[in-house]
Amino acid sequence: MTKDISVQEMQEHFEDHIEEVRQGVTLRLIDGDKLVAEISPMERRATNTPEDMIYRHARGSFADFVPPPPIESDVDIVAFLREDRDSR
Repeated sequence: MTKDISVQEMQEHFEDHIEEVRQGVTLRLIDGDKLVAEISPMERRATNTPEDMIYRHARGSFADFVPPPPIESDVDIVAFLREDRDSR
């Protein structure tokens, strides 16, 4: 449902109109004869986290982070990247 209201009406009865939006009503704010804004309820989102998203609360401080040791390799990584970039 959509309801047209004036900006003045919105200012005077803001709480009531926001409650209408929470109940599913879309409000169109009109100033004189011009449409100024449209306020609509948020779409309902799924409460479940997607399967491919891993979420964990942070623990500790980032300052305490100890990076893993460097990877030892027989390949020159810089040469490999240059060769890859040059081939594009």
